[in-house]
Amino acid sequence: MVFMIRSAFVATGLALVVVSATALSQQPSPQPVPTDPGALTPGVAHQVTLHLGDSVVVDGVPIGCQVTRRNQRVVIECGRTGAVAGTYMAIVGKRTLKVAHLRSAKTAKIILTATNGGGWRACGMPTRAAVSGGSGCR
Repeated sequence: MVFMIRSAFVATGLALVVVSATALSQQPSPQPVPTDPGALTPGVAHQVTLHLGDSVVVDGVPIGCQVTRRNQRVVIECGRTGAVAGTYMAIVGKRTLKVAHLRSAKTAKIILTATNGGGWRACGMPTRAAVSGGSGCR
């Protein structure tokens, strides 16, 4: 049980790093967000505020995120860019996290759901093995 819980958290963490281009690859390249002049200083970390419709990609690595709306809630979707079949993506909301396995650029299956301050559920696992935090699996 502890191994499965740790595996779920590791999978969740990896899914946040492994970013999906489902939404990114289907839209024209957006105009870059204006950059703070201090952000150009090498080795100095900076924070950028994103708005609905904005996206970010990692330089030299095929991962990115996009701010979008799902079920009337603003979320950020992160995953791999380019060929996404067989990869994972994370959908992070104000209080929720969903991890999806992408079967293609247009088809995905939710494999894990979690709620801040609540439980989590690894979709497709026997009920006794998964801690129930609500359905959310499809």
